[in-house]
Amino acid sequence: MHWVYEEVKKNSAYNGTIVARRVLGSWEVHVGDSIQTSDYTNAMWADACRRVHARGMPVNNILMLGLGGGGAIKPLHEMFSNCKIKVVEIDPAMVEVAKAICLYKPHQFPPTMVGDATKIAPALAEQFDLILVDLFCEREPEADLNGDEFLQALKERLAAGGTMVVNASGKQEYLAAARRTFPTNTVYMFRRNHLGLFLKE
Repeated sequence: MHWVYEEVKKNSAYNGTIVARRVLGSWEVHVGDSIQTSDYTNAMWADACRRVHARGMPVNNILMLGLGGGGAIKPLHEMFSNCKIKVVEIDPAMVEVAKAICLYKPHQFPPTMVGDATKIAPALAEQFDLILVDLFCEREPEADLNGDEFLQALKERLAAGGTMVVNASGKQEYLAAARRTFPTNTVYMFRRNHLGLFLKE
């Protein structure tokens, strides 16, 4: 009766214990008292994909910074059918959880680099049409989202006309530095989450 209840648990040097639970067909991924992936976050990323698609710019190469349970992968493929996705995730245990709960199916699990996105992403050679930034330590966004240097490096990784989407959860102040780096931007709320779309012109 896995459809009714199923649990995947991984011990992580970075996150402590990661617990993924499926109840009546829906997965949630918990780190401490923080929900990393759920039907809610999957809907949030699907909404962000629609907003990016509405810009009318081609999206072929995508960089995801932060994997969580992998709930953003399927809506990315559904909205941008020929896209190639590359992921950076700091926690190898989270990668194992994402592979185990299979939210990415029926698509292939994307190539994933395990390590610190603030170090790996600026060193990448290629450019991307879309960058998703979902970097947290439990409930707190990654501190470098307040830093101009990291954001400027991400801007350089964007192709002309590209879009960066940042999830700041309940911390709207973490979008201020990105608004300085990307003068063309839209900050919005998806229910209780603050997000920003940042455009490279």
